[in-house]
Amino acid sequence: MIWRLLLYLAFYLLGTSSVSGAALDPAQYDPWRKSPSDAPTITEFIATCDGDVFQCEYKMRNAVLNNINKKDAQSICIKDDHPRQQVIAWLKIHPETHKMPTEDGLYTAYKDLYRCP
Repeated sequence: MIWRLLLYLAFYLLGTSSVSGAALDPAQYDPWRKSPSDAPTITEFIATCDGDVFQCEYKMRNAVLNNINKKDAQSICIKDDHPRQQVIAWLKIHPETHKMPTEDGLYTAYKDLYRCP
């Protein structure tokens, strides 16, 4: 139970320090563009993730937090401070995840990339 609290704290701290300058660029802001947090499938998530890095990373953290608390959840051991690029690259080469609900597909990627020893 304590390890889950530590995991939450780690994700919170990583999330508050991961805002990039590109995510705050007003020239890239398009009010009609779908946000990564609104993407229902991995295909749409991948398509919107590069345009809004902050929302992309937010959705990724939420996917892990929402899934790690489920009964019989597989533990993951994240080694990277910013796993966004690795997870997106993994998703792009695994078309079996493209039609999955976004949180399920993201958690699938995390489980494969960040297995605990």
